[in-house]
Amino acid sequence: MQASRGTGGLSRRRMMERSAGGAAALGLAACGVSPGAAPDATKGKAPVKFSFWNVRAFGPMEEKLIALYQEKNPNVTIEYIEAAKQGITGANGSAEEVSALVVRATAGGAIDIAKVEASRTPFGLWAKKGIIGLNKYGGDKAAANLLNTQLMQFAGNTWGLTYEASVRGLAYSGAAFKAVGLDPDKPPQTWQQVIEHGARLTKAPDKYAYIFPINNFLKTLDQVWMNGGDVVDRTYLPTKATFTAPKVQEVYQFQYDLVHKYGISPDKSLTNPSLGGLVAMSYDDAGNIPTWRARQPEGDWRMTKMFRQRAENNCHSGAAGSSLVLFATSQAPEAAAEYMKWLVSEDVQRMHALITPVGLTMDQVGTTGIFPGHKKVVSDPYWDTNPLVKGMNNCVAGIKVAPLSPVWADVNTVLSTINVDLVSGKVSVRDGLNEANRQVQALLDQDQVANKELYATAK
Repeated sequence: MQASRGTGGLSRRRMMERSAGGAAALGLAACGVSPGAAPDATKGKAPVKFSFWNVRAFGPMEEKLIALYQEKNPNVTIEYIEAAKQGITGANGSAEEVSALVVRATAGGAIDIAKVEASRTPFGLWAKKGIIGLNKYGGDKAAANLLNTQLMQFAGNTWGLTYEASVRGLAYSGAAFKAVGLDPDKPPQTWQQVIEHGARLTKAPDKYAYIFPINNFLKTLDQVWMNGGDVVDRTYLPTKATFTAPKVQEVYQFQYDLVHKYGISPDKSLTNPSLGGLVAMSYDDAGNIPTWRARQPEGDWRMTKMFRQRAENNCHSGAAGSSLVLFATSQAPEAAAEYMKWLVSEDVQRMHALITPVGLTMDQVGTTGIFPGHKKVVSDPYWDTNPLVKGMNNCVAGIKVAPLSPVWADVNTVLSTINVDLVSGKVSVRDGLNEANRQVQALLDQDQVANKELYATAK
């Protein structure tokens, strides 16, 4: 979500400058980038051209980086293309989006590089033979410095490079806590604590204590992992659905009870619940926090680890964000791969994260995508000390990969639909999960028959 223009209180520019200790620290001033940030061009190199398809967001940053790379490599021309403007539609990582990319890549309009949703799209493209391995271009060496290795490296090769990471956590308003006498420095970290906090924060039917992603299976899967459970037998090419397992049912029952027993969560999705003052807490993408802090500083928005059934349980967050892939149709794979590796290098990842100034404001770039995929940049003190982004790295150590399967986009659709029915009270937890298990198992069984050679790679 891109930040919209200012509201009352401190402007976003002033908020960010104060938070970072000046515009230089956050990259807001219209200043240049160090001349050494991009590799120097070698005179006499033959001209080369390739395309960069952005299937995600953060366009102004991509255009800035492309200009910088071309300036230092005058023999290189990069064509920037926003996929949505080319008719590539559908939810990120959906089967429809994957198919649309493959069709476009093989219909004469060759795609070289694409920035795609990281948790499902690379595997889906690989299964359709739409992308090529990066090891021959040094992609395995670049991947060693990045998060989410299991998303990038499977079936004996490197199929993508983690470019923008995504971590989730408990977002909450410190101001809302203070208003009811709760200590904002002690957010709930267990199921019982969120129930207790919720009793004080809820003022139904106008304001709820907590909202969770109803129509998003991946984020509910995080909760299952934190409860010590899982929904399939294995991560790579799962063969058995386990949605009826006790640890899975406990999570769905807890979410159901938050709505129907304790009344501290709504029974449907809400529009702009946090900034609209409709909820005090939410399980959210950490990338939203800088936007909320800039737009509504009086809300005292914070980000911490998600609460678990027991405080000693490990924090987990599904590996997500954006990945760079190289299409099999590329007419300049070597040059395109060099640009991909440059984008995920430490220096460029620092620019992408707004740690190194590039001359863009938050109004231009929003905050979706600023969290880096580079391990060293993620560990920079910036994420712990800068007031605007503090807390975004709350669960980096607990990142896990959701199942890799050609049918996983369909599984997401099945579970998201069922969860909407569960939360609305149309179906019981037991019946809903039984039906989910039946549908998912059918998808897994069909895929094993249709892709026997593929499943042989997991043995």
